[in-house]
Amino acid sequence: AAFAAGNNAEINAAVTAGNNAAVAAGNNAALNADITAQKNASITAANDVTGAGNVTATDEAATITAGRDVAITGTVTAGTDAAITAKNNASVAAVTAGNDAVIEATEGNAALTDAVKAAENVTVVAGKDVTADAAITATNGNVEVTAGEDADLKATVTAGTDATVTAQVNAAVADVTAQNVTVTATEGNAAINGAIEATTGAADITAGMDAVIDGTVTAATDATVTAGKDAEINAAVTAGNNAAVTAGNDAVLNADITAQKN
Repeated sequence: AAFAAGNNAEINAAVTAGNNAAVAAGNNAALNADITAQKNASITAANDVTGAGNVTATDEAATITAGRDVAITGTVTAGTDAAITAKNNASVAAVTAGNDAVIEATEGNAALTDAVKAAENVTVVAGKDVTADAAITATNGNVEVTAGEDADLKATVTAGTDATVTAQVNAAVADVTAQNVTVTATEGNAAINGAIEATTGAADITAGMDAVIDGTVTAATDATVTAGKDAEINAAVTAGNNAAVTAGNDAVLNADITAQKN
């Protein structure tokens, strides 16, 4: 099933395809009803993709690409990969992928308003801010969140292998569980608002300015907190090997640090 418009494409009734379903718009694509394909589902717009319709690619990939913004409140479900790409801002609701899930706002903000789950890897990239109001889960793979400015993850992050959150300015996370956990706020502050658990490896928290640890940090190997300015430890830090807190200015310890080695 193919639906193409030189200007706007408006989907107000359900589209169901036994093979592939494709919507292409020279201007905007409005998804006001569900699109379901047994194989691939593809939505492309030169400007914006919007709407509350659900996009489902039962056996293969679901792809949404916008030359400007993606702002969708319907679910995106893929049997293999789910990829949502916007040149400016990308706002998505629930995304489920049988393999990898990728959400990219190349020059703007990426907002996850509902859970994102992939059997393998979840990658979220924004030229500016990344915000997540719901859980991010990569069952057997990595969670990688990269923000050109701030990253603010308010819900649980779970990865089968590694979880990496990198922000050029500020990074804030809630509960994060993975084999290795890395949180980096290159030029700003790192805020740990939930429990960090590195189940088989290391937990590494780095801030260019201040690091505030308000949730427990547990690492099977090393636990490291590094701050360019101040470090404030308000919850227990536990390491199977070494634990280290380094601050360029002040370091305040208000909770226990336990290391099996140094």
